[in-house]
Amino acid sequence: MEHAKAADLAEIELSPSGFGIHFPKLDADFYVPALLEGFLGSRKWMVARTNGLKSVRPRRKEVASGD
Repeated sequence: MEHAKAADLAEIELSPSGFGIHFPKLDADFYVPALLEGFLGSRKWMVARTNGLKSVRPRRKEVASGD
């Protein structure tokens, strides 16, 4: 794909499931969910990121009233 010309990329076919992209002139196939996983991050990465965000902020301490 790195050296493909615009004319080679102009013709695209979608798989019947809608999850695959085929470039006939290059005989190249791509699985769309895998492309998105690389773009958005894997599930494992997303879980680690979410857990990391939770641990960044310290817990709020209760302030005792001065009664």
